[in-house]
Amino acid sequence: MQLNPREIQVGVKNLRTISKNRVLVQCVSKVDKEKFLDAINKKSDLLQVSSKKRRNPNFPLKYIPNEIDDQEILQIFKEQNPEIGSEKLWEETKI
Repeated sequence: MQLNPREIQVGVKNLRTISKNRVLVQCVSKVDKEKFLDAINKKSDLLQVSSKKRRNPNFPLKYIPNEIDDQEILQIFKEQNPEIGSEKLWEETKI
């Protein structure tokens, strides 16, 4: 199967081969990404398309006194970062 980005008028920023016979295609915009996905889905049933999933950031905390428990640490972060207002996000946070 061949798919020419010029024919479907899609801007491809980067194309890279990755492990297990997979190809990473980075499009210029979200609109181009959607056009590219539609073209692949129309042309082939054999190919599987997946988008990159974002992971939650992890970072180490050092020099925290043993007297402070995990819930207090989480509460301190919540107070220091009011712009992150989603309660669901705070419920999913693990320490």
